[in-house]
Amino acid sequence: GGSCFPKDVKALSSYGKKAGSPMRVLDSVIAVNQDQPLRIVTLLRHHFPDLSGVKVVVLGLAFKPGTDDMRESPAIPIVEELLTENARVKAYDPVAQNEATKMFGNTRLTFADSLETAVSSADALLLLTWWPEFKILPDLISSLENPPLLIDGRRMVGKYTVPRYEGIGLSNAAN
Repeated sequence: GGSCFPKDVKALSSYGKKAGSPMRVLDSVIAVNQDQPLRIVTLLRHHFPDLSGVKVVVLGLAFKPGTDDMRESPAIPIVEELLTENARVKAYDPVAQNEATKMFGNTRLTFADSLETAVSSADALLLLTWWPEFKILPDLISSLENPPLLIDGRRMVGKYTVPRYEGIGLSNAAN
């Protein structure tokens, strides 16, 4: 996420094309990076084939911790896809709620006022930003009678520390 890498790669690709040298590797990098966020939704569909009505909590909206910057955040296409599929989407981010409200409005996306509230109300959690306060997720999730599925987009949580886990970059054989 973030605006610099995509902007710079697109600029290099454009420069190469103008110079008469197609930049196929850079174009492939752009395509792969655009497709990556929706892999989270694909993992979610393994557990919930129909997302309509599923209570999904997005943990982290900013493209990185320590900022409210959502430019090119992977959370944007994920939230948009979930809303399109009529999931009940709630989000928690320690600082990016105002930016998210500007982007999505306050009727399409609702916000949890704490991490504890977010976790307790979910069928599935999508961990999208590496906020340090998310390190307590295993304890919060394990304390629930019906623990939600955790889809870890940052590989921040050990897969055996929560009852139901999916992680980016893990094959089905490894789960």
